[in-house]
Amino acid sequence: MTKPLNKGISGARGQALVLMIMSMLGLWVGFTWVIQLSERSQRQTHIQQVADHATEAFAIIAARDLNYKAVTNRAMIANSVAIAQLVGLTSYINMISQTSNNASLITSWVPYLNAVMIRIAQTLNSFRQSFHSAVSTLINLERVLIQLLSSSQLLFHAAAAATALQTSAKMVEQADEGLELVLLNHATMPEFSYLWLMYQHRQSNIGEHLDLIQRSRDGFSRRRSYRWFSVGAGVTARFDKWGGSEVIASLGSNISWQAIDVATLRVRLGPFSSYTVPVGWGGAYVGQRPPVSGRVDSSAFGGAYAARRSLSRQSAVQARILHPTMPAPQFNSINPDSKFPQITLVVREKAQYSPAQGFAIARAQVRYQRPEMLWPRRDNRQERANLFNGLWRAQLVSISIAEQWLLEQQI
Repeated sequence: MTKPLNKGISGARGQALVLMIMSMLGLWVGFTWVIQLSERSQRQTHIQQVADHATEAFAIIAARDLNYKAVTNRAMIANSVAIAQLVGLTSYINMISQTSNNASLITSWVPYLNAVMIRIAQTLNSFRQSFHSAVSTLINLERVLIQLLSSSQLLFHAAAAATALQTSAKMVEQADEGLELVLLNHATMPEFSYLWLMYQHRQSNIGEHLDLIQRSRDGFSRRRSYRWFSVGAGVTARFDKWGGSEVIASLGSNISWQAIDVATLRVRLGPFSSYTVPVGWGGAYVGQRPPVSGRVDSSAFGGAYAARRSLSRQSAVQARILHPTMPAPQFNSINPDSKFPQITLVVREKAQYSPAQGFAIARAQVRYQRPEMLWPRRDNRQERANLFNGLWRAQLVSISIAEQWLLEQQI
């Protein structure tokens, strides 16, 4: 009776051993699968991080290119305003020198005072000649600097285009030699030219350039009109100063800077009798001479033509030329209504390292944004994208499921 029982126990033990081996095998297979899945997940995360960094680096170079255009555009405007300041200062000194000449002529019959006034006039005339030579040299240097700034935009643009893709590819290679970069600039357009390169355009819009120069003028260049003094009650005398600088378009795509300054003594001898005595006048220009005839806007030249038309025209006739006409510089600009450029890159495993060739897609956007907390606008309006403030930056953006699927078909 004992032998059959022992046989049953031995059979049960055999079945338990088989089940235990099968369970351990299943556990081992599951554990191996979990490890492989974890490794693959970590690998995919690594590929995605590499893709994000490479795409962001590409977009940062594009943003730097746009920021460089903004800085150099603003620098060209600033140097153009500096030319207006030099022309205006020359006109003002010419007026002071002419005033001293007139004063020395009037006081020529006054003993002692005549010698002093003649000496002052001679000193100012000598200084004026030296100043004219110095200003002409400075204006020529400003012209060369503006042209260099304009040309540097092309060089920087070409350098950015040449190094952006190379930088991203090198980052991928240094991060993992088993990965490679696949460039996709649009979901259906794998062409390099559709990046930020086509977002901007080169132009020589003289109207826009002049408008920016006019609005950027300082107070001295915009209007040098004021009253020096006014005395008297019934018989009054006042000393008025009028003047300003203007920037206009000349023949072709050229720019001219003009400046007029006049000073007069207005004497009123009662309610019906008054006299205007010219005291001093001066003018200077680069390119085209200030108007000697015809209608001039009442606000131009600080209102000099509107207040003292004849004297202003005389100043224009005797104005000093400082430099020939200058061509309007070419500069880069954008359409503020255009969508911000986006850069899409794909990083995948090389075939010799992984037959599965895992991949990751990343997209970065080059966007313009003015931080209101740091640089608020006076008008409290939102600033549109432009190439005059270097506020471009790169930002990673998400990709829709439909775009991801479309991109996967191209990989």
